[in-house]
Amino acid sequence: MRAFKTNAELLELLPYLNGPRQLDLKIHVKFRNDIPNPDAVLEVYAHPWPNPKALLTILRQTYTRTWIALHIINDGEMADVDALLEQSDDLLKDVQGKFDDFHIFHMDYDISTHIGNVLSKKFNVSSKRIPCYAFYIPVEKQEEIRKLDIKLPEGFTFCKLNPETDYQFVSSTWPYATKTEAANVKTKLEHLPSIGVKYDGQLVAFEMMHHTGAMNHLYTVPEFRGKGLGTAVELKLVQIIMDKGVMPFKTVSFGAPLGMSLTAKSSYWEKVVDERTKEQIVVDFRDMQNL
Repeated sequence: MRAFKTNAELLELLPYLNGPRQLDLKIHVKFRNDIPNPDAVLEVYAHPWPNPKALLTILRQTYTRTWIALHIINDGEMADVDALLEQSDDLLKDVQGKFDDFHIFHMDYDISTHIGNVLSKKFNVSSKRIPCYAFYIPVEKQEEIRKLDIKLPEGFTFCKLNPETDYQFVSSTWPYATKTEAANVKTKLEHLPSIGVKYDGQLVAFEMMHHTGAMNHLYTVPEFRGKGLGTAVELKLVQIIMDKGVMPFKTVSFGAPLGMSLTAKSSYWEKVVDERTKEQIVVDFRDMQNL
């Protein structure tokens, strides 16, 4: 097993991250290099080395639970994932840390199911699943978006989210918030791109980035919906992150009908699909909490 921790080491992984199920990790590695955040530290462990078949990623976050994920690469099998887990016992024992829980995130539903079962036996935890679809904007569509002059209705203006004054409101609208969510949002607003819309001095719509490099938490205040603010905010953030060299990528929960509808209506977002079956990939987020 080999560990990748520094930016230079993590960039060595990019040639191994070519499939759609590794798209999230590829974006994460590049994002960390281009837009570093000291409050979210990525580690990747590859097994076996030098011909890896499985990867374990650990994202240690200062203000919220640790995220872990496993990937199969280079024609690896579930047995390679199990072998990597066996070598990673000491690493996994401390992922719960001070938050007493952790989060697993997989672009492969079968891996997520398997790992959830394994970890439930090892760590005496229960898990709650949040299935999502993944989307990205291909290069040819990105060029179209770069040229857009994004307009808002009269009286509305774009703004950058302020980490000192906006973080509490933003965190209060997140349906999966933990008790430390406000501090986590604050550090995201301090270090990562974001965009908002104001009306009469009030923040009425916004979106920001997650530590992984995914677009995160698109929200419009209910009484201001139906005006195209969500679409405008999302496209504006896409322009901002593309200028920083980041590929637009997001996941949308099955339980977010507004997000699914907005994405389905867009001509820019493409589904992340399995290269063999051509079926849309189901991404699985799972909270692992102590019983």
